[in-house]
Amino acid sequence: MRKILDILPAGFRRRSFGIVATLFARAALDFAGLAALLPLLMLALDPAALSGEGASPGAWIRSGSASLRLPAGMICIAVLLFTALKARISLRLFRIERNFLCDLYRTLSRRLYTAYHDRGMAFIDASDPATLVRNIQVVTQTFTCGVLRPAASILAEGMLLLLLLTALALHAPLAAAFVTALFLTVGGTYGRFVRRRFDRIGAAEHRAQHDKARIVAETFRGYADMEVNGAFPEMLREFDRALDEVVRARAQEAATNRMPALFIEGGLAVGLVFLVIVGFGSKATALQFGLFAVAALRLMPSIRSLLTAWTLLRRNRYTIAILRRAASGIAEARVRNSGNSECSGKENGRSGEGIDNRVGTSGAGGKVRVIARGTPREKIDGDGETGVLPFEHEITLRGLSFRYPGGPEVIRKLDFTIRKGERIGIRGASGIGKSTLFQLLLGLYEPTEGEIRIDGVLLTPATRRLWQNRIGYVPQRPFLRNGTLAENVAPGLPSEEIDRQRVREALERAQAGAFVASLPRGIDTPVGACGSRISGGQRQRIAIARALYRQSDVLFLDEATAALDDRTEEALLRSLDDLAREHPGWTLLMIAHRAHSLIHCRRILDLGNGD
Repeated sequence: MRKILDILPAGFRRRSFGIVATLFARAALDFAGLAALLPLLMLALDPAALSGEGASPGAWIRSGSASLRLPAGMICIAVLLFTALKARISLRLFRIERNFLCDLYRTLSRRLYTAYHDRGMAFIDASDPATLVRNIQVVTQTFTCGVLRPAASILAEGMLLLLLLTALALHAPLAAAFVTALFLTVGGTYGRFVRRRFDRIGAAEHRAQHDKARIVAETFRGYADMEVNGAFPEMLREFDRALDEVVRARAQEAATNRMPALFIEGGLAVGLVFLVIVGFGSKATALQFGLFAVAALRLMPSIRSLLTAWTLLRRNRYTIAILRRAASGIAEARVRNSGNSECSGKENGRSGEGIDNRVGTSGAGGKVRVIARGTPREKIDGDGETGVLPFEHEITLRGLSFRYPGGPEVIRKLDFTIRKGERIGIRGASGIGKSTLFQLLLGLYEPTEGEIRIDGVLLTPATRRLWQNRIGYVPQRPFLRNGTLAENVAPGLPSEEIDRQRVREALERAQAGAFVASLPRGIDTPVGACGSRISGGQRQRIAIARALYRQSDVLFLDEATAALDDRTEEALLRSLDDLAREHPGWTLLMIAHRAHSLIHCRRILDLGNGD
């Protein structure tokens, strides 16, 4: 239980006390509903209790005496009214429990989604996307419906069983003792037999479902490679193996779930036979028999529900470990971000004076050559989620180093200064760390050592969002959502808030105007999942238009023209020159392998050839 409470957000821990109270209330109502049937049972078995003289069952119905019919009728009406009231209250309590579980699922799923996002690009790159997706979509739902709901059922049914057995013991001690012994025997034997079995079943199905999701995602994401290399038959065999494991786990679960019902039904049959044999013909035994029969009608489904809930909880308990690890990661990220925030608060008051960085070193030990210079210009201020980090002078890299977990240094002790208004090209051998340097400058990675400052302000998770609000970025492999051209040029905005004229201007600057004009629906044309309906060059131009739509004064281009032909690339670079003349403070950083792609840059940062 402690492990479960560790997963619940603070607000839901407080609400859980109210849920426990509703479970107690529901158990009490169920017990009262059974108790309300006892007057009818006694009336059917012992009508003399009303008439004061011997009478046969049903005599009060056939009798014309008001002394029998009036009390009996009042009892029947009272039982019916109470049953209706109980049903109404029970429904209200069920809605409270349902709302709690639905709210918790929504909160856990959303919290895990945002937590994975906030842990940054290094965490996402090191993780299996299929695992993250399954944890967000499936594990959170399984935890709420397959762990918490069974736990609540165990608590409610356990309280009801306790009340029923207590009441039964007061009127039929022998029957109560027999039922208690039966329950303890069946429950204990069943628990010892299936406990570890269900642990294995749940973990095995979780792994198999994860493998299925991974195989399907890889098949469709890498369809061309898979098809050309004839890899689909092997992928299909892997999918079949995972599918077989899921089917096997489900079959084992179904067979095991059936066992408690068989044990309980057999035990209750033995109990009824035992009562008939030891007290056949006795009026007292007849009443005890009736009490036992009424209790059994409710005891049997309660015991079955309790054991079924317990097995469901055992089967899905693997989700507890997953969500606890996620909660631990969230806590660590918050502590780290808090520490970075405090650090930036203490250090950001320091001057951001520039450093003469004509020569630095890269991770490969190559020289950093600097060619020509530019000049800084304007300032844009802001704060909050929509604000921007001030940038009037320079971006300074001091002793910047980075290594991926478990790998060698990609960037080592790099010192460099980027002045506002400059156009800087970055080149070097493949794998030397050019894109990694961009990820650091974008705030997507955190340096292993060293620092990045914008006008003296340390770039940390606390200031990252403000910095990203003022920059544009075009990656090597741009991502497009399954939406329209306009929605991909202006992502993150509702359709009605998109400036359509600004979208067209951005596409025109990105040399995509003719392409858009050829489309029957223009900027409202769907691009397909990941831009599947358009070419690679068109995807890159849309990504460039996306960066230009933001009207950012700092633009990062990571091989952004690699998929363009020479003529289109030259036209795009001239368009960027025009943009630089219109906005003298506009700053460009550009990665390219082709030398002619960098001819418009004022300085070139050469990270070496990796020798």
